[in-house]
Amino acid sequence: MTPQMTLMERVRKELYRRAWRLQYRAKAARCREISWRAESFAAPDFTAQADNRMLVRQLLQELPRDKGRVILYSLYVEDETQVQIARKLNLSQQAVSKWKRKSLHRLCQKLSSLNG
Repeated sequence: MTPQMTLMERVRKELYRRAWRLQYRAKAARCREISWRAESFAAPDFTAQADNRMLVRQLLQELPRDKGRVILYSLYVEDETQVQIARKLNLSQQAVSKWKRKSLHRLCQKLSSLNG
């Protein structure tokens, strides 16, 4: 093998390793994210909308009284952005995002334990 071939082989292996790492991180991030949006609860008639609002409020009552509960309420009931909530709670936007992710994960665990 020529030195150039070994260099090409090393570059190819390094590119493959980095691409695999990026792909793995993207997959892990998708698994952590919960695809729960307020639009998924949109209903055509008033009674269904009211039922959905009551369901969301009941779910939020299941959370402990901490910042996560306030953040989810502000995001999904009051329709505020993460930046607005961060200013209101004197947090960074990243902290709001982490609280949101943790709180949604707790809700999913509670729902799966109720349904399972």
